[in-house]
Amino acid sequence: AAPRSASPAVQRLCDTLKAAGDTKTKAWFDGYMKGSITHYGVKMAGIRSALRAWWKDEDLRGLPITAQKALAIEFFDHPMFEEKMAGTLALAEQIGFADAPAADPSSDDASPEASGLTRHDLPALRAVLADGRLAEWSSVDWFCVKVLRHIVERDPLAAREVASWKAEDGTAATSADGGLWVRRAAAVSFVYAAKHGDASPPNFPGFLDMLEGVADALVQRTDERFMQTASGWLLREMWLPPAPRAEERG
Repeated sequence: AAPRSASPAVQRLCDTLKAAGDTKTKAWFDGYMKGSITHYGVKMAGIRSALRAWWKDEDLRGLPITAQKALAIEFFDHPMFEEKMAGTLALAEQIGFADAPAADPSSDDASPEASGLTRHDLPALRAVLADGRLAEWSSVDWFCVKVLRHIVERDPLAAREVASWKAEDGTAATSADGGLWVRRAAAVSFVYAAKHGDASPPNFPGFLDMLEGVADALVQRTDERFMQTASGWLLREMWLPPAPRAEERG
């Protein structure tokens, strides 16, 4: 059944993705994900191509930016991987990102009406993880590296906010625990920035210490495999040469 919030425009792209599915591709992806999410059987290039055509055909650039963001986020209400990936790609590639104020990184005057995603969108993006609309590692990790990564890399305040998600409530060691995916995002969103250290803008003094705090908090959750793997991924990027922590180790 379609989500109760489904708009006709979003449903049209979902129908297009369903029609484009390939049975062999579906079988491979479903098997790889071991039933944690199901697929229509559309590869990434096909999702991206369908999204671009849909965005143009629906004339979505003519909508207010808040309406564009709402439509993109609506895809996460739908159950299939390709639908969720369409939401991630819409946010990252059709809407994009706005820079935080450069003169004073500690200020909080970036407008929620900015032309792209900013730290003001983090509550809505965090909710997608916390309420289980994204609740398996593949779509969560894509969301982190395609969307959250580019927000935290533009804005120290956003970086600190996402890093604080390491303490998200929720103790159940199951993939249905929304808190688990919020906590994983606290690490995975930084795997690209981690290798650049404190001195490489927009990173800041204390950046690597902040990330070590994230990794330490997650690794304490010994009953949660996805916390262990997120912590390990983040630490690897911080410590493997030529990462700054590797240079400190000498």
